[in-house]
Amino acid sequence: MANKLYQESAIRDIAAAIREKNGSSATYKIADMGAAVRAIKTGDTSTEPLAEYQQQNPIVTQYMEEVSYSSSDYSVSNVLSYSYKETAYTKSHPTGYDINLSKNGKLHLADKLSVIEKEISAGKQTLSNSIPNEVAHWWNTVDGTTKQNGTIKPLGQVRMINTTASNVRDLGGWACDGGTIKYGKLFRGGELFASDRDVLVKQLGIRHDLDLRGKADNGGLTSSPLGSEIYYTITDSFVWYSLSNGADWTTILQTIFKAVRRNEPLIFHCAAGADRTGTVACIVEAILGVSQPNIDKDFELTTFAVHPNARRRTDENWTNLIGEISASYGSSFRDKVVNWVGSLGFTAEEINNFRKSMINGTPNDVVVEEANANYFNIDTASLNTRIGSSGTTSSYNGIVLTDFIEVDSSMKDKVFIIGGATLVTNTAYNYTARVCFYDINSKAVISNTFVNYSSTKPHIVAWDSDITADKAFIRISLVIKNNVAITKNDVANLTLTLGDA
Repeated sequence: MANKLYQESAIRDIAAAIREKNGSSATYKIADMGAAVRAIKTGDTSTEPLAEYQQQNPIVTQYMEEVSYSSSDYSVSNVLSYSYKETAYTKSHPTGYDINLSKNGKLHLADKLSVIEKEISAGKQTLSNSIPNEVAHWWNTVDGTTKQNGTIKPLGQVRMINTTASNVRDLGGWACDGGTIKYGKLFRGGELFASDRDVLVKQLGIRHDLDLRGKADNGGLTSSPLGSEIYYTITDSFVWYSLSNGADWTTILQTIFKAVRRNEPLIFHCAAGADRTGTVACIVEAILGVSQPNIDKDFELTTFAVHPNARRRTDENWTNLIGEISASYGSSFRDKVVNWVGSLGFTAEEINNFRKSMINGTPNDVVVEEANANYFNIDTASLNTRIGSSGTTSSYNGIVLTDFIEVDSSMKDKVFIIGGATLVTNTAYNYTARVCFYDINSKAVISNTFVNYSSTKPHIVAWDSDITADKAFIRISLVIKNNVAITKNDVANLTLTLGDA
């Protein structure tokens, strides 16, 4: 009777998994699950009771439970006090569950998303990588007859994956808008190998390999080492703690959104699964509404895999990324990222569909707001100062000079719209505004130009098409009055906002 109940339960769970699948992955999964169902036969079976165990390894559990961060303070990181602890196990791997099998045969393991089987010898076998906080079934068959079976329930939030690739983990489990991120949708990791196929493809069902290393750094690969049927996407270059590479970011997000829409699990990875991968994870988690401190903690979890080359939330690269996001337009960290994603051409509908597919709960819809942040800062502007052809400054009444404003090649069709002040033409030098572009590192002048306005809505081009770099600084000097000293009151309402050309 116990064996019959087990079989019925397993078949119900497998059928539910099949119903959950859609798109091209359905056929792939059904084939595996059908084979598993056919393997279940009545026999003299030993049934073991449900076993609950902590799949999240103890050091990760300590870190997750004991560490909390503030989004307003990036001077603190506590991950090293955990990564330096001596342990008898690999800190970046999950804790498996050991079973003892009495006969040689096949071992099967099924959860609601997958069924796998492998040839085994009698003795100890370790079950790994099942979905946290869900019941999974295992059974041992000999010549097609079930001899032993049982159920397990791995506990803990972080689903680190035990495979040959380094630093692989599921993005699922994090609290987010209206619920938690679903397991089994998106994975992150380091360089992949053919030896990862059994775990990543057969067990986790991964169908997309998104290689973040860029074409110059991926060893010349044109297809995934996981197999010819795996969709392989490689970015032209890579994103490294920055939002500036709009072309590659568009490729990355299009690939992720498409895979999730088709319910086809995807892994995004670089070489170590740390920097480029951490940058993409930050953006994906922010879109889903994961809190900023938890995004920091997911970034730091990489330390357990790459120790002693720690990744800390206090690192300059990470704080630069957080700072760039924080300087974007929006009322929250999530909204700033959503608005930036919208600026790449993605619609609110696309973003909300992604959120609904990824979140186990009831997320609210987000709105993409157009950036209208004021790039003029009265506290850093220079009054009664003009900019010269060499990029140097000198005193001159009636002119306000902006601070350095960072621009990039993605802004080639954008302009800085000037508002809140009446501009006049400088009679001595015969211009209304002077614009200079500077090298992003040395601040050497790249180009400069004079601008005369006849429009009632004057503007400055945000990018010079002759610049060969991806980034630059821009400074703008505006004539507010002709040779009359100005004060902060004269420019109190001055605005520079980014808009379409």
